[in-house]
Amino acid sequence: MSLTDEVKLALASIRKGMAAGRLAHAYLVVGNPRGNAGAFVDEMLSLLYCSASGDRPCRECSGCRRIFQHAHPDLIRVEPRKKSRTIQKEQVQQIQQHVFQTSLEGGWKSVVLVYAERLQEMAANKLLKTLEEPPDRCLFLLLSENPEFLLPTIVSRCQRVVLPGEASGENAALKASVVEMLTAAPESGVMGSMACARRMLDLLKDIRAQAEEDEKSGVETEILEKMGQMDEMDHPGEIGRRDVDPFIRGEMADAVLARVEGKYRELRTILLRWMLFWYRDVLLCVCGLETDMLYFQEEAPRIREMAAGLTYRRALANIRIIEEMKDQLEQSLPEPMVLERGLIRLNYSSE
Repeated sequence: MSLTDEVKLALASIRKGMAAGRLAHAYLVVGNPRGNAGAFVDEMLSLLYCSASGDRPCRECSGCRRIFQHAHPDLIRVEPRKKSRTIQKEQVQQIQQHVFQTSLEGGWKSVVLVYAERLQEMAANKLLKTLEEPPDRCLFLLLSENPEFLLPTIVSRCQRVVLPGEASGENAALKASVVEMLTAAPESGVMGSMACARRMLDLLKDIRAQAEEDEKSGVETEILEKMGQMDEMDHPGEIGRRDVDPFIRGEMADAVLARVEGKYRELRTILLRWMLFWYRDVLLCVCGLETDMLYFQEEAPRIREMAAGLTYRRALANIRIIEEMKDQLEQSLPEPMVLERGLIRLNYSSE
């Protein structure tokens, strides 16, 4: 995966800090854990654990490979789990056990908290105590898209790195599907809006199916790697299934459910973000701004066509409708209802 300029710039700062022996013990990485923020964390950890004598990270040594596989023995990675999609007190206790034990390979110990803003209150307070008095050679990386929901005392003990956006090349197929949906021949009236909602629901169904496939394979591989079975397997996730302890198998099933729901919500948010960018581009054209300011520059003719005849007030209202749809979906309101109502309100007729 190629790195964006934002990630490269942030990594350059980390390299300087490492060279000067000024690496902070905790970083709050603000951004999408499956986008730039996640890419930055993997690259930073590979710098820390790479054993190459030349350019680092080499991406070929054992340290680099295990970091990118999320399977390094001195790394613990914690994500929200169960249907509540929260990070619980028991998980933070596991973090504390990890960081206060001797490093298995004699180097740094590291902790990655994905969606750190989802820490339960008791879990957040336990984590705060560890951040206040961290052990030597221990690195905490907190990934969060919504750092405003973290305890201010936790935020104050972290060095902030802001990396908005998705990683370069990520979700290109999904983006193309969204553009295809937005540029489809319009159908008039309520029936046309409902047809658009059905197309969007079909796209979301495909997103969930892909999330299930990706996460089931990823969790299976991760657990088997930790059990030391991967070296004996030619086809991870297929051979060796019968050898996995039933308790671990149960934990894996819970992890799959939690990760699928998490990834699905992330991708749904990305889809709505692209819709928001699209309608923002329409607003820019209504305002008469140059097309080189558009997010979807390659679709400029179609966007200008949609903007023709729209008032500024109507174009701005469309953006607000998308934002309302996003908020309603985050509140777990039924998707068909939210999409049908929202898309019926979205229209391109002048007021």
